[in-house]
Amino acid sequence: MAEEILLEIQDLTHLFPLTKRAVVRAVDGVSFQVRRGEIFGLVGESGSGKSTVARCVMNLYRPRGGRILYKGIDVCDPAAFRANRRMLQRTRQMIFQDSGSSLNQRMRVWEIIAEPLRIQRIAPPRGSLREEAAFQMHYVRSEGRRVGKECRSRCGWPSPGPWPWSRSCWWRTSPSPPWTCPSRPRS
Repeated sequence: MAEEILLEIQDLTHLFPLTKRAVVRAVDGVSFQVRRGEIFGLVGESGSGKSTVARCVMNLYRPRGGRILYKGIDVCDPAAFRANRRMLQRTRQMIFQDSGSSLNQRMRVWEIIAEPLRIQRIAPPRGSLREEAAFQMHYVRSEGRRVGKECRSRCGWPSPGPWPWSRSCWWRTSPSPPWTCPSRPRS
């Protein structure tokens, strides 16, 4: 049996205006499908529109043409998006290439991890937001159990503190950062 189509992009087009008459065609006629559980890579040269496609999928940009279907819902249609807003916000998440630049340096690590749960009003499965954050940090081994411990013993680094800037680069750029786990985005 074929796996469910999670995301379908049909003939996506996005333009950036330069002047009243001149535009840059950032994305032109992109089409693809992503099935549940599938690993998909959008590959291209610098400036080829990969990030623009991702921002269109996440409704950060409104595409000029084409359709974006997430679980069969046309997210480009304002009425369909409004009707499914809560589900769309809970089940889709973007992980930026340089996740360190998206961290708020004034928030503690547990607050960053708990923030999606607080914003989406999701009851943490382990009691409090702080307990859920502690579980997520343990789950992705961000408390220095494996990589961080080795680095600290070799380099003499102090134990990581509660602030994002006190963490190693590995923690900030790991493939599954702990702040993506609590809201349970779908794969």
